[in-house]
Amino acid sequence: MKKLFLIALLFMFAVISCGADEDDETDYESIDDSTLSNDSDSDTDTGKNDPVVEEKEACDKERTFKCKKDPTDGTEYSYYCTGNDPYYLYKFEECRAGCNTSTGKCNPYKDPDTGLTWSSVGIDESPNSGEAFYWDEARKYCNSLEENGLTGWHLPSIDELRTLIQNCPNTEPGGACKVSEKNGCLSKSECYSSSDCKCSKDQSGKYSKLGYFSYDLIWSSSTFIGKDYTHPEGEKKAWYVFFSKATIDEKGAEYPYIGYVRCVLK
Repeated sequence: MKKLFLIALLFMFAVISCGADEDDETDYESIDDSTLSNDSDSDTDTGKNDPVVEEKEACDKERTFKCKKDPTDGTEYSYYCTGNDPYYLYKFEECRAGCNTSTGKCNPYKDPDTGLTWSSVGIDESPNSGEAFYWDEARKYCNSLEENGLTGWHLPSIDELRTLIQNCPNTEPGGACKVSEKNGCLSKSECYSSSDCKCSKDQSGKYSKLGYFSYDLIWSSSTFIGKDYTHPEGEKKAWYVFFSKATIDEKGAEYPYIGYVRCVLK
């Protein structure tokens, strides 16, 4: 009799235990993502912590400019449509004096340190070489430029162009690079040193007061006659600045090299 009672008691205990295990089992496949979230305000998420994505704006045509603000800090820039990308995503330069919405280029900027006024960069305005300029074209372009009602521009000397360089002690005015029209030092053999006339590559625009960097050179009006094995009798050469390295160097002024132009007004 006692054995039967014990058997019945053990059977009842087993039934109760199985029932409890079934009740505790969780069906995770039926749970949606909000159930697993630790965010108690998930239904009212404003998205304020989402990454900022710059809105893409389609180019209207190749090689045009557009005024846009950087969404991260609100700084106004001139954006360039290269034709290789269908959107205005190429940040060309910071508009220190504001951006001209009719042209998409930066307004002329007067440098408080020197009193010099600088034009926007001439691109796609060369009558012969397309996007950029031969040296003599650059000189004529500045002489005839009228921008924002201002006239009397000229192609800057290498000394004037150097005043736009910053964060590179070698090539800033008075730096180790000796190239200077003002000081009468324009001969490459006497005034140029590859180590003194450049800094390391940087495409953030930090080497220009105008937040500008270029994949190409900016012409100056300063020239000299240089002789080499290809021109034993001498050739006119013009100095330039290459802002992505703050480099000062030269190219043949009468050879079909091309570069960009930034005109200056005293």
